[in-house]
Amino acid sequence: MSLGRGGCGDGRGALPQAFAALTRWFGTDHVKALMILTLSGGFASTVFAPLTAALVQHTDWRATYLTLAVVLAVVAIPAHLFGSTGPWPIPPVAASPVDDDHGAVSRSPAFLMLVLASSLGAFAAFAGVFNLVPLLIERGFSPSLAALTLGVGGAGQVLGRIG
Repeated sequence: MSLGRGGCGDGRGALPQAFAALTRWFGTDHVKALMILTLSGGFASTVFAPLTAALVQHTDWRATYLTLAVVLAVVAIPAHLFGSTGPWPIPPVAASPVDDDHGAVSRSPAFLMLVLASSLGAFAAFAGVFNLVPLLIERGFSPSLAALTLGVGGAGQVLGRIG
């Protein structure tokens, strides 16, 4: 099993949905909640890349995936059960009837270009992250050192987000 294929472990997968929920729940005080989520998401690869490498060295890939699934369940299930129990606030009133036509907005050229640009940007970023560990292993790094390198990248993301 090679690390880095099938997931980057940096928390990016669910962040957009969490950003939307936190912005709605915290209203005008959403900046602090978003900052905490962003920083903790940046540390995900710092923690889980070396942890996964250590698990793979001591067990087989099935036990590694099972262990990571249990960790995810122990963290995510209670977080969702207790963190998403509050009521959604009443949505803001549209400033004009044009702002309320979601179909027209989602078909507009500006929105379609935004979707395309976001998709291409994510593809480029994730392609580098997904292939970093296999590339380093191919260049002679041990799996542990390659995973640690990926983890250091996550710490760098946190510093960049703070900056």
